[in-house]
Amino acid sequence: MRDFPDVTTQAASHAGAVAFHVEIEMPDRQSAFRLEDELRDLYPLAIGKQGAWSVVIDDEEDHLDDVVEASRRWLRTAQLDDLVVRIGDNELHIHA
Repeated sequence: MRDFPDVTTQAASHAGAVAFHVEIEMPDRQSAFRLEDELRDLYPLAIGKQGAWSVVIDDEEDHLDDVVEASRRWLRTAQLDDLVVRIGDNELHIHA
């Protein structure tokens, strides 16, 4: 069985080199891949760990507004009320 690197640890080790580190909590795998595709220009990564899914973005520029807007569009499409976005040590609740 092949072992994959822990990308969350790698992203954290490079956190000083990026403007922001964003982790968006997702309800399931399919949702994570859909939002990953929506944010493809920012090179996101859908990550599943012990059944919990998220989309992670490390960006060298300030695209936080783009992330929030894409997340809102996704919420409306998925007909969900809100999701949690972690930006560094802070949490942001995004509503549709």
